[in-house]
Amino acid sequence: MMRALLPVLRGKRIVDLGCGMGWASRFMCDEGAASVPGLDLSQTMIA
Repeated sequence: MMRALLPVLRGKRIVDLGCGMGWASRFMCDEGAASVPGLDLSQTMIA
């Protein structure tokens, strides 16, 4: 369902705020995003 809501990501620069464990970030990279830095307040989630 998420895929249907997003525009074409190829070549886009995206910031994943509240990335958690990075699942959405990985998805966006797999879809061709140029860069996807992830930010989260939880050090445990980033690790």
